[in-house]
Amino acid sequence: MKNLDLQILARYLADTCTEEEKEKVQRWVKKDLKNKQLLDEYENIWNKAETTITSDNEAFDPVENWPQLEAEIVNKKGTELFGTNNYTKNKGRSIKQSLMRVAAIFIAAIFLGYLTYQITQKAHPEQKQEPILQEITTQNGQQSRLTLSEGTNILLNAGSKIEFPKFFEEHKREVYLEGQAYFDVAEDPERPFLIHINGTMVQVLGTEFSVRAYPEDKSVQVVVKKGRVSLKTESSAEPKSALVTANELAKYDEKNDKLIAHPVKNIDLYLGWINGTLNFKEARMSKVAIELERRFDVDVSFRDQEIKTMKLTAHLKSKRIKNVLDIIAFSLKIKYDLDHNKVTFYKH
Repeated sequence: MKNLDLQILARYLADTCTEEEKEKVQRWVKKDLKNKQLLDEYENIWNKAETTITSDNEAFDPVENWPQLEAEIVNKKGTELFGTNNYTKNKGRSIKQSLMRVAAIFIAAIFLGYLTYQITQKAHPEQKQEPILQEITTQNGQQSRLTLSEGTNILLNAGSKIEFPKFFEEHKREVYLEGQAYFDVAEDPERPFLIHINGTMVQVLGTEFSVRAYPEDKSVQVVVKKGRVSLKTESSAEPKSALVTANELAKYDEKNDKLIAHPVKNIDLYLGWINGTLNFKEARMSKVAIELERRFDVDVSFRDQEIKTMKLTAHLKSKRIKNVLDIIAFSLKIKYDLDHNKVTFYKH
């Protein structure tokens, strides 16, 4: 167990360690093949120990009980723990090897406590508590990157909110989204990744895709970059679903209760926001204004109301609001005023 704390390993195998501890164990395993073999041995102990558990077992406290166990090993040199005959026949075995075996027993004892808790929870499901959700919210002009406990990477777009547990359940991974986010989901065939958003659910095992459902959209849109996902309705009278693969889009229209899926010729039109660009194709200026407000945290108004119905086709990649407004004004032959964070469009 060189260079690795035994209690960290115990928490790792019980899936209760921190991300830092998890990385430490993974580095330890990669360092030496013997470490990997030892880890496999401890996992085997866990599996065997499970068959001997009853819900009446008392949980083992590693912090409180390990010093006492360790002192007993040193004083008795392992003879009573392993059996005198076995110890005598193997005089060449070092104290260090004996400690290794006791360490295995120690880990098994820790796991008894965890198994006891799990069995008790299964026996009394009404006592099981729902996981506490954490929340990340972005304001207009902001984006947020985060990595979930199992390795999924998320880019949360401006004006959005996502809720997720610190640690996922055993058989599924669930998050709740409002707004727009790009997901690079860590593969885990045993635990599907579920995204609940505005009356629909996106299910995936491992892929990259964007999900959008802002309030003004009145729809849920999924665009897949690679892999495949399933979009299902949860609140409609008749459940609907669509399988979406790479370079395809699925959209659920809440008003008409319709779900459609089709290929897209230019996926950047839908994923440009990931790189900070705005892409419009025959988009009404009323909708362009909303995107400008969200992207640059500005207030947009129209002195001449007919500008709202004008349609814009443009690829706007500048990070400066003035450059973006210059392109829009030139394209539509209109003018604008920019006063701090207020934008007003008007005609010549």
